[in-house]
Amino acid sequence: MATIKGSRTTICLRLTPISETTTDEGVNDELIGNGPPKDVCLALCAGGILMKALELVKLPNYQSIDPLEFLYECLTSEAARRQARKVATRIKKSACFYPDARIENTLYAPDRNLNRGLIERQASCDWIRNGEHSVITGATGSGKTWMASALMNAAIRAGLRAKYYRVDELLLEYAEGASDTTSKTSKKKQLNGYHLLMIDEFGLGGLTVNQCADQLEIKDERTREGGKSVIVTSVFPVDIRASCIRDVSFSDSILDRLIYRAWRLNSEGPSMRSRTECGALEDPYGKKLKP
Repeated sequence: MATIKGSRTTICLRLTPISETTTDEGVNDELIGNGPPKDVCLALCAGGILMKALELVKLPNYQSIDPLEFLYECLTSEAARRQARKVATRIKKSACFYPDARIENTLYAPDRNLNRGLIERQASCDWIRNGEHSVITGATGSGKTWMASALMNAAIRAGLRAKYYRVDELLLEYAEGASDTTSKTSKKKQLNGYHLLMIDEFGLGGLTVNQCADQLEIKDERTREGGKSVIVTSVFPVDIRASCIRDVSFSDSILDRLIYRAWRLNSEGPSMRSRTECGALEDPYGKKLKP
């Protein structure tokens, strides 16, 4: 009888010695898949070890594999599985708009006029470690949010903390926390805990004076002491974005804290939603269909 103690539960297993269940041919996949090793792996939530072991014992020469190499392969598989689960959990908590977006899946169509070198450089996440920013502009449907999500997911996979907000949701949460000093301080601490803050659809609908003040405060907090990074998407080019902020003094202050340490990407071309490679119907009126 073996007792395995976890943080929440204690699991007791009756483990049969492998010597009692093996044959002269050695441990086979049936033993590993249904015997004591499976019970132990499931009790330890180590499915990666079990799956790798089942894969290795199916090899013709598995008996000649060095035991340490066998163990290393199994542990590496489990480590990779746990890392993948950790990344998936962090992406989910980040509220990323496109959780499956990846830089390597970027569509570099000629009419998009994307700067591939800059995108791949940003994918390394060094700009985030250096407290720099990113501004992505383009017309509606040009893929701004997808690109920002891909960069954000790359940051999470690199072990950095990130959070997605639409600008109106961010300002609403911030305003709700401004009712008392304790709540506001807590909200500032929460936002400053992220290495990267993604602010989507900046400039849509305009901003009130109070929202301008909150935007300035958020940007100010993230640029202090080396700063934390911000990635902003907007349909408005940087040179006319000030018109979205009614108060000139606020617009100058907000943009001054952002654009001079920001890498800039601009996506051109037709809407991504209109492209067949992105799921648009090739014949929406059914003109090519036969009666």
